[in-house]
Amino acid sequence: MLALASCSGDVDVIRRLLPNDGSTIADFVASNEDYSFLAAALEKTRLTATLGGDTV
Repeated sequence: MLALASCSGDVDVIRRLLPNDGSTIADFVASNEDYSFLAAALEKTRLTATLGGDTV
């Protein structure tokens, strides 16, 4: 399982792009096998995050 190790920039921006179900970024990463949504959100905001050693 991948885990969000770090995130640069405004984390609230990413939270607004996640599904509006009360999930935190860590919840989203832990419960989704397809990280393309998070990667796309990060790309849109020009933020970077490290998921278990892989930077997206």
